[in-house]
Amino acid sequence: MIPETAQERIEYELAVLQNNEWFCSVLLIVRQLVQGLQGKGYPVRALARYYSDSGYTYSYAAYLLGVTEVDPLAIQIPRERFRMPDAPDWQFALNVPEECVEECWKEAVAILSQIFPQGMAVSMPESYQSNGRIFVPHAAQLRNWLPLKKVDGQYWAPYGAAEDFPCLFRLYLVPAKDLSLFRKLEQSTGTHPSSINIEEDALPLLLRDQTDIPELGFSDIQAIWKLADPQTMDDIIKVFALRHSWGAWEDNGEELVKKRAVLFSEIIGSMDDVFLRLLDAGLDMAFVYQVTAQLQRSEELDKEYISVLTQNGIPEWIINSCSKIIKLSPKAYCAAAFAIPALKAAWYKARFPKEYAQAYSEWHSENLHSQALNTALAEIFSSSPEAG
Repeated sequence: MIPETAQERIEYELAVLQNNEWFCSVLLIVRQLVQGLQGKGYPVRALARYYSDSGYTYSYAAYLLGVTEVDPLAIQIPRERFRMPDAPDWQFALNVPEECVEECWKEAVAILSQIFPQGMAVSMPESYQSNGRIFVPHAAQLRNWLPLKKVDGQYWAPYGAAEDFPCLFRLYLVPAKDLSLFRKLEQSTGTHPSSINIEEDALPLLLRDQTDIPELGFSDIQAIWKLADPQTMDDIIKVFALRHSWGAWEDNGEELVKKRAVLFSEIIGSMDDVFLRLLDAGLDMAFVYQVTAQLQRSEELDKEYISVLTQNGIPEWIINSCSKIIKLSPKAYCAAAFAIPALKAAWYKARFPKEYAQAYSEWHSENLHSQALNTALAEIFSSSPEAG
C-alpha cells in the first residue's frame, strides 16, 4: 500500500515527465552513470547542474530510481519545487572521492560508451573547466535518445533552432572529501553507506554527539548549532543551509533567535523556506518563483515585491529578513551534500568506534596535508607569479 502523499507526488511527477522526453533521457543517463560507478565500488553523489537547480535534486522519481539520496517527502519539499529546466542542456555533475577522480573518469566514459558505442571523450580546455570532460555521441545513436518536437504537424529539434540542438555531454566530477571518508569506512566495516537508516538510526546519534564529524568541525557552524539546538532532520538541514548562505544568519536569523522573537525552526534558512512561506500564504505561483529567483541571484528584493508581500499579510520580520539576504542555498542541495553525510558519519562512529577513529584520523591527516600544500602553493604564486 503506497501512502497517499507518495501516490499523489508520483502521479504529479509522472505527468510532468510525460511532457518532457528530454528530461527523462537525462534522468536515465544520470541513473546509469550513478549505478555504474557504484557497481564498481565508487561512492558517488549526483548534483544539480547548477547550485540552485531544481531538477532531479527535487524529484521523488529520481529518489525512487536511486539517482539521489534526498527523499523530498521526508524533508518536506513541495511538489511545485520540482520543475523542468528552462532549456535542454547535457551537463552532469557527480561528487566522487577525491583520490579516485581519474579512475572515475575512465569508468564514466566507459558507461557513456556503452550507451553510445561510437562516441568519443575529450578533455575540456583548462581555461573553461579543469574538472570536466566532453563526450561526443555518434549522431545516429544520439537521435535514439533525443526526442523530436511536433509542431503543426512537423517535427522540430526540441526547444530551439537546429543550431542549438544539443550534440554533446559535459560531465563534471567534483571531488568530495566526505566520500573519501565513507570509502575508507565501507572497506574497513563491510557496511555500505546506503544501508544506513538516516532518520530512525542516525538522527539520534548525531544529536547526541557532533565531535569528529565532517563539516561540523568549523567554528562558525558550531556557533549556529549551539544556538539552534536542532532537534529534527529539518533543523539539521537548516543549520547547514545557513552556513552556506550569505546574509541569512549573521545580523539576521541569529538576532531573531537570540531575542526569542522567532523559533529557529521558523527562520529563513533556504530558498525553500521562502517558497513555502509564500505558497502557504496563498500568493500566486508565478510571483513566488519570481521572489525566490531574485533571492538566489543575489539581487535586492524589489520594492514592488515588498509591497505585494505586505498587502498579503506576510509578517514584517520575514520581509526584513529577506531584504538582508544576499544569497540562499537550496534545501535539497544542503541535505545531500552536508546533512546526510554528517548523519551517516555519526552512525558509523557510534556503531564502529575503532574503525571510525582510524578512518577519520587518516582522512583528517590527508585533509590537513592537502590544505598545507594549497597554502604553500598560494604563497609561492602570490610572491612570484612567474614561478608557474
